[in-house]
Amino acid sequence: MAWVKYQEMEKMKLKGLMRILAMSFIMAHSAISNADIYQLQQNLFVAGIQSGEFDYFASPNKNGRQRQANWCWAASIQMVLNYHGLYVSQEQVVQKIYGGQIDQPANSNQILNALTGWAPDNRGRSSSIYAKPYTSSGRELVQALANKWPLIVGLRNPNGGIGHAVVLTAVYYSVDQFNNPILNGVVLRDPWPGSPSRQKLSWNEFQSRLMFMTQVYVERL
Repeated sequence: MAWVKYQEMEKMKLKGLMRILAMSFIMAHSAISNADIYQLQQNLFVAGIQSGEFDYFASPNKNGRQRQANWCWAASIQMVLNYHGLYVSQEQVVQKIYGGQIDQPANSNQILNALTGWAPDNRGRSSSIYAKPYTSSGRELVQALANKWPLIVGLRNPNGGIGHAVVLTAVYYSVDQFNNPILNGVVLRDPWPGSPSRQKLSWNEFQSRLMFMTQVYVERL
């Protein structure tokens, strides 16, 4: 009987510790300028760009749909750059890589090349762009999304064939007893015309289909 009570007390202590750790995690990230982290329920959080903030750039009636069968990568680049205030078209993105309006897919290295440097946008404003393959930890992914830096992601199609590029805008997670994030799911923006713009995947499915992730940073000049 005493052993049962001891176990119950230990469980209560652990729950209390988890709550403290969760709150400290929020407070630590809230110190980041313009960070977007929200607690949905006990030990469940979401970090990233709110849907309403990204809807305009992912809108099927605007620039959130690819204009050619293989331009998912160009549409994803356009969404991310437009979100950061660099207004470019899919045609400009494709022109930079292929030298013409060619309906071709692009691999991760070509996407990195498309996101290197950049000329003035359609409004005459220049920006410096830095992109790199994502090789960081779950904590850094949470921080990047909380700071509103969406990532370009390549996913394997469930039915085979070539991969598909989308934009990662948010991540769902909990925290362990050491304050490390445990990733549970993601929010994606899909440029394919026949698919819903906003989609959710579990972290396990996302990981199983993941081909690459590209971090993109834009500095207005």
